[in-house]
Amino acid sequence: EFCIFLNIFIKNPPFYKIRMYPVNIKRTLLFTLCIFVLFPGYLINSIQAQSHSVNYLEKADKLNKELKEPEALSEFLKAYDLDKNNDYILWNISFLYSKIGFRFEEDDKKNEYFNLAKKFADLALKVSPQNAECNYIMAVAMGRIAEIAPVTERVSAAREIKKYAE
Repeated sequence: EFCIFLNIFIKNPPFYKIRMYPVNIKRTLLFTLCIFVLFPGYLINSIQAQSHSVNYLEKADKLNKELKEPEALSEFLKAYDLDKNNDYILWNISFLYSKIGFRFEEDDKKNEYFNLAKKFADLALKVSPQNAECNYIMAVAMGRIAEIAPVTERVSAAREIKKYAE
């Protein structure tokens, strides 16, 4: 019985019978080439980048726990180069810029670091607008900028900070 079924199946293939014209063969070969030759290279590079990113993150977290903030910032920036859409990396960079900048005496250096903190907080909010850490970090960055701003700008900054703090 199975032989009869197999014989019928071979002579009359089901609905998925496809006629292979030369154009279809070329497209099929091109598609196969892309899948088996080009995609694995991209996949391997992507996996390697993720692996390096994880290594940088682990090292950065360790350094941050040891209160070695400049070194931790450096590692987070290396991880950012590999993964620009990771909200964890972005808000940590912003937070570290705020912390490190707060320790400077001169306002120009503070302003530079606080603006970088705001830039990375803004990037984090674009990646993950509902994330509590991202909103908190934006409030921190804006608060730091307001600390060194003139009195007239502090009032308007307070309204913006409140928006992110809530």
